[in-house]
Amino acid sequence: MAAARLSLLVIDQAFVGHLGTPELAGASLAGVWIDVISGWMWPSFGTAVSTLASQAIGAKNEPLAGVWLQTGLVLGAIASLPVMGGLAASEPMFTSLGFGARESQLAGAFAAWFAPGIAAGFPFVILLSFLKAQAVVIGPMVISLGMVAVNILMNMVMIHGTTWFEPEGTEPLWRGLGFIGSPIATSLTRWIALGALSVFVCVTRERSPASSLARTCTGPQCAEALSARRMWQMACGFAIPLALSNLLEELQLQVVAFLAAQLGEAQLAAHTSMLTLFFFCSAAMYSAVDATAARIGRHLGAGTVHRGRFVMYLDLLFSLASAVVVASVLGGAGGNLARLFSSDPAVIDAVRPLAVLVGCCYALLCLFFVSVAVLDAMGKTSAVATAFVAGAWLVAVPLAFVLDRMAGLGLNGLWYGLATGYAVVTVIAVVFVVRADWDEASRRAISVARNHSTAGPPSSRAAPLASQFLATTKAPRRSAHRAGSGLGSPLLDDLPDTVGPDAAGAAAPPGGWGAPGSYALPAGHGSITSAGP
Repeated sequence: MAAARLSLLVIDQAFVGHLGTPELAGASLAGVWIDVISGWMWPSFGTAVSTLASQAIGAKNEPLAGVWLQTGLVLGAIASLPVMGGLAASEPMFTSLGFGARESQLAGAFAAWFAPGIAAGFPFVILLSFLKAQAVVIGPMVISLGMVAVNILMNMVMIHGTTWFEPEGTEPLWRGLGFIGSPIATSLTRWIALGALSVFVCVTRERSPASSLARTCTGPQCAEALSARRMWQMACGFAIPLALSNLLEELQLQVVAFLAAQLGEAQLAAHTSMLTLFFFCSAAMYSAVDATAARIGRHLGAGTVHRGRFVMYLDLLFSLASAVVVASVLGGAGGNLARLFSSDPAVIDAVRPLAVLVGCCYALLCLFFVSVAVLDAMGKTSAVATAFVAGAWLVAVPLAFVLDRMAGLGLNGLWYGLATGYAVVTVIAVVFVVRADWDEASRRAISVARNHSTAGPPSSRAAPLASQFLATTKAPRRSAHRAGSGLGSPLLDDLPDTVGPDAAGAAAPPGGWGAPGSYALPAGHGSITSAGP
């Protein structure tokens, strides 16, 4: 699915690049600005929803996962508004930064027509992440692959009109929109994909009322999803720290892109083409990061720490295998792959040594991807941000500038700096993973997911909260948790074996123990309400 989403960038640049090098440079410059203003937000909200939802599902508090989805959609909608405004008014900014009039005009037009797709892109990524948390992948995968086919067809029609389908020598019915047809095609593709994914969720929920998707999508819970507590937990606890680390990485890449732009149109086109090629070839890695973070988050929420570690090792093996394939492709055919984006010999020649460099360094990146997945699942977003501060800004950017401007290595020097910086980021991230306390991460996930129930009548919840605690704290299952997961006894042993009228002699609340209200626990354990703490 990540490959399908990332391929939209490849498709756009492939079509635009064959219109001419100025068009490719303009689209590349617009892509830089699009990534700066929005590229770091999309994965932040998606990962936040995936992590929180998977932990809630692992802790058997499935309605809470639906609340996290709704909170994420609201926050994503709020975040998309300034992004669209920044894209729509980008041409004056390019001019003020010293780019040429033609290049600024093309970049501004591309960004402005790309803006409407942002409003669909945010909810699509959030909904996709929510489905990944439940291991619902077949339907979204089909929709994502359909995005690719639709985007190719729409690029052909929007850019070239009907000339693709009519015999040579005949007057076409429509000559297309040219350059701006590509961003328009991508924006329309995003809206079509969002509509298809929304229909898939609704149909699946209705046809399979016993499925995990139906149990988590219990209907609108606006009061709970829009509560200050939920918004704060998602925004400040997950999304903003994740966004900070993603922004640090994105700004590093764009500073290097700005330095590449000073070298000339061909160098900028080569740099952006190589980045796009790298991200596309890394799609399997990005998919593994999302899937691994969701699966580990579910095991942390369920208290099965040993299974979470096993998932990490599986991801490491998969990433190593993927790294060998990608390194072989980039090292052996990088120059030829550049022809996808441009037929300019200067661009192709500039990409070839970069592809060899990235291929040689790619094996190390598998450790980076695995480490990020584990840290995201644990909610250790500040650790990822720390790694990028050190590697990206204290090493990569200064070294790239020195090798480019002072050592005279040009575009190759910029990429040597990037490679060194990512090596430092990887080492720091691996250290954080090695030193991580898995049991503490599991206790924290269980505390958040199980002690924060959702509001609403019993019919809208998977099970009464008292029943969840009763099932969790039965002696045989408690022993299994201790033996199987290594989860420390202070969490599980302190919970009562019964929750209800027999617990410390507490009386049942009005309406019975299954009704929404307050569930009493033994002395010293407080109470749990159906509206949360």
